[in-house]
Parts: sequence; C-alpha cells; structure tokens
Amino acid sequence: SDNELNEMICAERILEIASVTDKTIIAALSGGKSVTEIAAACFLTDSGVKYRIKRILEKCNISDKSELISIVKRYLPDYGKNP
Repeated sequence: SDNELNEMICAERILEIASVTDKTIIAALSGGKSVTEIAAACFLTDSGVKYRIKRILEKCNISDKSELISIVKRYLPDYGKNP
C-alpha cells in the first residue's frame, strides 16, 4: 500500500541522514525515554533534542514522534542500539 511504501521510504531516510547522536535519540525514544532523559544522556538541552527530532520528522515527511517510533519499531527494530 502507499502508506507502507511511505513508511519504508522514511526508514531509508533515517538510515541515510541520522548521525550517531540522532541514532541515540531515536533509539531512546523507541525505548520510551522522555526528552529530558534523552537530553541528559546526550549532553544536550531539551530544546536541542526537540530540534533534532523535528529535523528528522521534516526530512522523513512525518508529523509526529509517535509515527517515527512506530516506523522505527516496525522496520528498524535494532536501530541505534549499538551506534
């Protein structure tokens, strides 16, 4: 379906664009961590983490982080676990 194809394209974009820090953020989001917890682990501010998430969402053409988490869990289940 078109939705599934769009999700696969998003997963491919994540693989192309994500830095090590982005991978850590995405993996932490998928693991249920809060923005504040992620910021502390990555030595960033909450705003810095939110900016990185926003940038990833824009590049993947998706609207919110719950959709990002769903795509990562479905297509990239081990993503970011060993950056």
